[in-house]
Amino acid sequence: MKGLILILFTITSSLWAQDTASVKVIARSLPNKVLLRWAVDQPLAWKTANEVGFWIERATISRNGEAVVPIERAAEQNFEASKLAGWAIEEETVMAGEKYVYSVSVATPGQSISNIKNGTVYASPDLFEALPKPIGLTGIFSDKKVGLSWNFNLLQNVYTNYQVERSKDNISFEKLNGVPLFSAQQPKDATEISLFYTDSIPNNTNFYYRVKGKTAFGETGPNSEVIQGMAEADLGFVPRIYQKQLPTDNKVILHWEFKEEGNKLIDKFELRKANTNKGPFSTVIDNIPIAARKITYEGLDRVNYFIIAAIGKNGVESESYASLVQPVDSIPPSPPSGLEGVVDTIGIVKLSWANNLEEDLGGYRIYRSYNPNNEFSEVTRATLIKTSYADTIAAANLNRKIYYKILAEDQRYNRSQFSNVLTIEKPDNIPPSSPILNNYEVTADGIILLWIP
Repeated sequence: MKGLILILFTITSSLWAQDTASVKVIARSLPNKVLLRWAVDQPLAWKTANEVGFWIERATISRNGEAVVPIERAAEQNFEASKLAGWAIEEETVMAGEKYVYSVSVATPGQSISNIKNGTVYASPDLFEALPKPIGLTGIFSDKKVGLSWNFNLLQNVYTNYQVERSKDNISFEKLNGVPLFSAQQPKDATEISLFYTDSIPNNTNFYYRVKGKTAFGETGPNSEVIQGMAEADLGFVPRIYQKQLPTDNKVILHWEFKEEGNKLIDKFELRKANTNKGPFSTVIDNIPIAARKITYEGLDRVNYFIIAAIGKNGVESESYASLVQPVDSIPPSPPSGLEGVVDTIGIVKLSWANNLEEDLGGYRIYRSYNPNNEFSEVTRATLIKTSYADTIAAANLNRKIYYKILAEDQRYNRSQFSNVLTIEKPDNIPPSSPILNNYEVTADGIILLWIP
């Protein structure tokens, strides 16, 4: 955002503060004025500055795209205003086409020299940009409440806090939070930082929500997109799978608990299945009667996660925890394929291969030999999850080739057959041994030298 220049600052204790205090300044460029705010970043210096006030100096550095030489300067002492207005001014003598650098310094009396560094900031009416809408407002409606969240970090240099508003008709909105929201959180495994707000509402009533951002200069931005929804009562009863029977390798009988008094609140049960405990789960048996407490499923995979879902008359669902079902498994994975490798001049071997597709795959084990007709030795000490491996061999020996093969292992330690053997040519960086002179003959034609090859 060109029109809003922010320099973040922190006030710390004098014990940990830097040796030199500084004035920190932020600016907001509007079409007809520039807003300035500032503070001092150390407590003792802040106290001193608050007593003596500030000098605000503006330097015009360009006009209509041309540099102003020499730089034009205008200064104002704002002692009383700094105490009354909270260390901020509205500078209204700006002109379109001009660019400025503002300097704020502590107005030390007389000839004394302040040890507090002045702060500077760049601004111009030409830098004005309209404030943006807040981003990513979402709501999760549950029993008698809604949880709202929206993106904070993308606009954190624009808005310092937010206001939440609610409406029943999407026309008249009321403010909800008396205190502005500014404390953001980053959910686990999420890349964005979000703000959260929880509102208590009656069930079965439609509500509309929007948020507005507010800048450090008191400006309120436009509304976010409006979201709507209604809270609905939870079922209050949750299924629990407590027994699994495996009469065959392909069939399971699941038993679950669900309180009888909850039957009048539901229309049916559903059996849902996934290949991992995180889903996604899909319905494999629908319209299970409300009085049922067991179900038979045929067509098991190697790994199966099941949940029982109770479907309420009002559309609200409650799900059991996922339950793992694995039939007796003596079937090994397929042999790995696509084994490739290279070796460098210092003996580092880099292997890679295609990933097996078995859902219960545990990993791989690597074997090596210097002779394809001899027994291979395992070089991995545990099951390797990745599809690559780096091995180290002795580069300075006379073996010209190195041989590898791998196998796959599932989660029940069933092992596949070996992959095809990979042959890798070692780089030849060993010079021949020095020849040894072992005899000579002196003849009429000259000297004949003899050596051991």
